[in-house]
Amino acid sequence: MAKCNQCGKPAMFEVNGYPLCLDCKTKLSQMWQAEMAENLNQLNFLLGMFEAQTGIPGMFPRYQISPPKIQQGPVNFNNINVSKSVVGAINTGQVQQIDVAMDKIMTEGNPQLIEHLKAFTEAVLENQQLEGEHRDKIIEMLAFLTTQCALPKGGRQPSVVQTVLERISQIVETVKSLSPLWAPLLAALQTMFQ
Repeated sequence: MAKCNQCGKPAMFEVNGYPLCLDCKTKLSQMWQAEMAENLNQLNFLLGMFEAQTGIPGMFPRYQISPPKIQQGPVNFNNINVSKSVVGAINTGQVQQIDVAMDKIMTEGNPQLIEHLKAFTEAVLENQQLEGEHRDKIIEMLAFLTTQCALPKGGRQPSVVQTVLERISQIVETVKSLSPLWAPLLAALQTMFQ
């Protein structure tokens, strides 16, 4: 069975000659829908401008665009669980990037690293002591780290990774409840990037 061109899961679809799994095909479809909505918004704006120039309002019909769907309940990725209380306060795109990279790391056979990443990421998302700005920075840096972990060894940036690890360690020092989860993850990441 063919593997997904993006994440390595079993492929179910083929788009422009590239095999894609269900998750990646869904993401691609959502991206296409967002592009279409943006194009229709621009077209509606241009029609409005044309009507304003001619002085005849309502001359052209407008495209009906569905409002964006806002996540109300908990968000479940394949590896990370995000509770309802923090959904609006996080960048779900970066959490999804971490989740996709975790799938790739799992296929390469590193379940211990996945356990540490999952525990630490969920703790960061749920932690009430962590200021929003610091939470965002840690999640952004974790997205970078997990993407680096999913790359082949020759494509990684170990010096940048080391700087990112040091910065996360500095932030974690200010929130003692994260330290027990960060220490094993840090050790696993340092081993991977030696």
